[in-house]
Parts: sequence; structure tokens; C-alpha cells
Amino acid sequence: MTKRVLIFDALNQFIRSYIADPSLCSDDGPCGGVKGFIKSLQKIARETSPNHIIIVWDGKNGSRRKRKINSEYKEGRKPIKLNRNIKNLTDEEELENKKKQFYKLIDYLNCFPILQLMIDDVEADDIIAKVCMSEHYNGMIKLIVSSDKDFYQLCNNEVLVIRPIQKQIMNSKRILKVIILMVLVVQG
Repeated sequence: MTKRVLIFDALNQFIRSYIADPSLCSDDGPCGGVKGFIKSLQKIARETSPNHIIIVWDGKNGSRRKRKINSEYKEGRKPIKLNRNIKNLTDEEELENKKKQFYKLIDYLNCFPILQLMIDDVEADDIIAKVCMSEHYNGMIKLIVSSDKDFYQLCNNEVLVIRPIQKQIMNSKRILKVIILMVLVVQG
């Protein structure tokens, strides 16, 4: 059986969990980012039975290379908005809580039999692309977990994109079908 590598776009999954999961811990306040991330990781690991799991984080300061090309890279993005009506923290407390959950999650994941990657001045997207192209993982199926459509460009016979929120697994054939449909719609 072909070996599988599960590659998590970690910040993407953490933010989605943080936004969607209103869980509260008894003494620490909101903890949905940590709880939701670990639940997602466990569920997808059960479903895919990977031989290796790699959690990839955006490095400190994001992508220096992309900001050098475009100084306004990722500027003007809307701030994340919680997917619930309950607002029990001020904006400042919420930011502190998000940071606390982020670092707590990294600490928890250090106890798992997985590899975590984070490189200063490099985004997770670029690290994930390098992992997928690495000779070390040749011949293995690489399963990227992310809702980011930018990963479609990596799809081939060995690279698939799992979009958990959309409940989709994208491969090169499925992506081609979507592109063909889009062209047909545009042409009328």
C-alpha cells in the first residue's frame, strides 16, 4: 500500500476552528481554536490513516519574498469575525486569547508523534510546496488539508487537497473538470 503524508495548513485550520468553535475551558476562557484544531486533526487522521503527519505554520512576519514583490501583499484584509453572537471578551482580550490558544496548541502538538514546521519570513504555502516536491516524500501520497485554493496548483498523481469545510477532496482530474465548467459558463 502506498504511504501517505498528511500535511496541515495549520494557521488556516486554527483560524477556522477559532472562529467556529465557541467552546469555553473552565478556567481559561475560550479554547475553541485548540479544541477544534485537534478534533479536525484526529478526524482527518482517522479517515486517511497517514504514515506521517506534518503541521505547517506561517513563519514569523509572513512571506518576506512575497512582500518584496508586492509591498501591499495581504494588506487590507478584513479582520476575522467570530461565527457566533456571544462576545464575552473585549477586542484586546480576544487577541490575547487567540495568541494564548495558538501557543498552547503548538505545545500540545509537540506531544504528538508529528512534525511541526515554521520558518521565519516564509508562509506555510511555500513550505508545503517544498514538502510536496521533496525527494524524501517521492512515491508517497501527499494530502494537503486546507481550504486555500492556491494549493490546487500542486495537485498531481501524488498530491491531493482535502477541503474539510467543503467536504471535498480535490485532485488534478476534478480541478480540470471545474475549470472546463467555468470556461463553458463564461462562453455561454
